[in-house]
Amino acid sequence: MGERIRFQVWSSDGERKYDIEAYATATGVRCSCSCEAGQHDTLCKHRLSLIAGDAAQLASGNAADIKALQALLSASKIPAAVATLRDLESQLEQAQSRVGAQKKAVARYMRG
Repeated sequence: MGERIRFQVWSSDGERKYDIEAYATATGVRCSCSCEAGQHDTLCKHRLSLIAGDAAQLASGNAADIKALQALLSASKIPAAVATLRDLESQLEQAQSRVGAQKKAVARYMRG
């Protein structure tokens, strides 16, 4: 529908480059990544990092286009969904920490 914003990002091991593309559609925003997760329509860290404004893994050198990506996404449901995801991940991390602490407490109690 509109202009396509394209990036290349490095894989976490720095050995491969992945292509990310975002553009407006009639129903929202399409944001794809050529990594394995992206090929299976699974959320990947590459897209999440760009959405968050992180250019650390950017291979294409067009960091200024991250602002254009964020502007494109601002009219979609994606930023709110990512914020909810981040909140839930934080809650999960806290719960896992509490579970670990409780397991240690139970183990201490079992030692008599």
